[in-house]
Amino acid sequence: MSTLPVPRPDEPEARPRESPLETVTSVVLLFVMAALVWVALAAFWPDRFGLAERETEVVALLVLLTVALLLVSAVALLNTRQGDAPPEDLP
Repeated sequence: MSTLPVPRPDEPEARPRESPLETVTSVVLLFVMAALVWVALAAFWPDRFGLAERETEVVALLVLLTVALLLVSAVALLNTRQGDAPPEDLP
């Protein structure tokens, strides 16, 4: 009979290392959050927070959101593919 190891309270739990893709995704998501704050500020004070023409700002925001969506999808797909092997003890 095998026993599961009991974590000791004084030892930090070992976390799996983040892949470079996850790190890039988290940075892009931080840019998305900053862009959302910028959009809210530009809605109230367009003369102060307007960076370029309105069309250029919209295209830049759409590109940023598309990249973020693709990266989050890739990270989710890779995390679900890691445990693809079927369990051995199923009939």
